[in-house]
Amino acid sequence: MADDTKERIFQWLGNFTTSAEAPDKYLPIFKNKKIFEVLSKEKIKRVLIIGGGTCKSEQKILKTLKFKNLSLFSCDVVKPKVYETEVVKTITWIEGKISEDQVFKFSHKFDILICLATSRYFKNPFNLLANLRKHLKKNAVIIFDFYYLPPVRQKVVNVMNNWLLSEWKKDEKNAQKKLLTLSLISKELARLAKNSKIVVKDEISELGIFKGKSNIQSIIYESIFPFWSRENASLKKVSSLLTWQFLSIGNNTSKMKITNYSKKNHIKIVSLEQISKDTNILIGLN
Repeated sequence: MADDTKERIFQWLGNFTTSAEAPDKYLPIFKNKKIFEVLSKEKIKRVLIIGGGTCKSEQKILKTLKFKNLSLFSCDVVKPKVYETEVVKTITWIEGKISEDQVFKFSHKFDILICLATSRYFKNPFNLLANLRKHLKKNAVIIFDFYYLPPVRQKVVNVMNNWLLSEWKKDEKNAQKKLLTLSLISKELARLAKNSKIVVKDEISELGIFKGKSNIQSIIYESIFPFWSRENASLKKVSSLLTWQFLSIGNNTSKMKITNYSKKNHIKIVSLEQISKDTNILIGLN
């Protein structure tokens, strides 16, 4: 019998409004004039969204690009929560988990692929992208992001990933209790470090610590351990936020690696940007 532990955790996360990403994190890049001009020339009708959850962020991106009358296909364990508008005329939910080695069986070829905040949950995001490209038309638009972590945080995330899956598999109720304990620690750490700042004069870039004034909590989160807490959030919501972090897999998918992969596999890069310290986003043509 296949291990469905990760799928059960994702289903549990569906009970919370807390998501893995800030919804508008990706929007600014699509307002770039050069990107808009290139993508707006493409004839987009069928959209494939992988791991989009509610698909609200993806719908905002499509609206920003001024696409209309689209047929949206969402592949995820979570049902999309967007509705038909002038941007999206039909919505098809392809219910199920996603695997990087999965042989997808879609009845259509697609004009655009959007896969954001998803590849970080797979050991090899390039394998996932390669499989998905088989279902894209020539010159289809690819919007795909990659996780990029400093080495200490990368190792820690992988340790926590193994811990979470192991504990959940043994006893998910007990695992949830342990997550609440970590949430309590996280909230207290956030309270103590809330207004603590430091000026870094000599950066340690190889560990993800850079020059300038930084919040202590941010340095811990970005470079060492993913403890985090949103102000006024309940323990359960913080536990869901931590769970998203622990489900991810630390990868060193640098811009250089993405560039080399794209050249080798004939993806025309329209844009490759680091939109946050842990996220590189590739926009290209298949």
